[in-house]
Amino acid sequence: MNFDRRTQILSKIQQLTGSQSDILHDLVELNLIRSDELEELINQLVVARFLKGQRYIKFARKLDSSNIDEQVHIISRCYYGMYHLARATVFHTKRAESAKKRC
Repeated sequence: MNFDRRTQILSKIQQLTGSQSDILHDLVELNLIRSDELEELINQLVVARFLKGQRYIKFARKLDSSNIDEQVHIISRCYYGMYHLARATVFHTKRAESAKKRC
C-alpha cells in the first residue's frame, strides 16, 4: 500500500465513532484484513496522535509565560496537546475493549 493511500485510510479510521469502530473487527472476521494489519494501523494512529499531543505541549513550553500576550497561546497549545493525548488514550483503550468483547 502506498504512503498516500495509507495516510487516507488512517485518517478515516481515526474518525470512526465508538459504535462504528466495531466494523474494523468485522473486517477481520470477514478476512478482508488480517488482525495483525489492523493492530498495526491502530498502533500507528495511537502513536501519531500521541506524538502530535506531545509536540503541542513542547511548543507551549517554549513560549514565554511571563509575556501576557503569549499566555493565551500557551493555554491553547496545552489544551490541544492534552486533547490529542486523550484521544490517543481513548482510541487505544476502546480498541482493546472492543477486541475483548468479541472474544
